[in-house]
Amino acid sequence: MDTSNLRKPSETGLRRPTILVVGASGILRPAASSLLAAGTDVIAVGRESDRLGDLDASTRGLRTSAALHVVAADASRPTFPAVVRRLLDSRRLRLDGAIVYAPASAPDVIEACVTAMGCAFVEVLTSQAAEPRSTDHQWSVADLPPIEGCQRSRRRRLVLGWQRRDRVPRWHNSEEISAAAVAALVLPGDRVLGSVTPWHDRPE
Repeated sequence: MDTSNLRKPSETGLRRPTILVVGASGILRPAASSLLAAGTDVIAVGRESDRLGDLDASTRGLRTSAALHVVAADASRPTFPAVVRRLLDSRRLRLDGAIVYAPASAPDVIEACVTAMGCAFVEVLTSQAAEPRSTDHQWSVADLPPIEGCQRSRRRRLVLGWQRRDRVPRWHNSEEISAAAVAALVLPGDRVLGSVTPWHDRPE
């Protein structure tokens, strides 16, 4: 997982970057691990406190200088942006980016987070976001709802498709999804991981 673009601040003696990862107790756990290994501070959010504890224990050897801040919380609740703000204020942190697994949150909460955080924000969407409007419709990222106002320059969406191996479609695993999400932090614009067409090829 290439995190070289996120290493530079710590290498030059400046403040370490801090990235929020929502879904760190599940599908985005590898993203949190790779960011920590690259010297990036991580705020890891998940609903399952034991799995967050496992993440803490399993990454201690990787964390030479980076800090892990674990938050067991439901990111779909309207109070979630305030929970993050309290943590940032209490530990004197400033967010440089956020990766949010959309099913772990809610659309209105994501909107509030993007507005409040003012940083690069990657929203990881499932393949349902690419469901065609009709049988003859060829979906593309241009079909995603437009991003309005100041969010346009900061917010990017990663739509999870599938890949074909030996002509058999399969879903991407958490390592592949995490690698694409971390890369999207420094790559503006919306993108698709793998394929989302033809829709009838979608894995069961």
